Amino acid sequence: AGLICQSGGISTNYCRVVDELLPRLRELVAGVIAERRDNNEISESADRADLLSQLLNEGSLSDEDIRFVLFDLVIAGS
Repeated sequence: AGLICQSGGISTNYCRVVDELLPRLRELVAGVIAERRDNNEISESADRADLLSQLLNEGSLSDEDIRFVLFDLVIAGS
């Protein structure tokens, strides 16, 4: 969004969200996913009903795939 924001016509709030907040949120979500994987919580989370546990237990999704699913749900719901 950097070039688009510099050329004008885009709200400063949109630019702030895209340039500052989304990268921080992606980093936060990546950290949570990595922590779950590193702490071997995948096998322990089979009985958990939260979405992240279900996505991790699916087995074939990469961390990036899981991030995309979570972000799609958040963005679609907003």
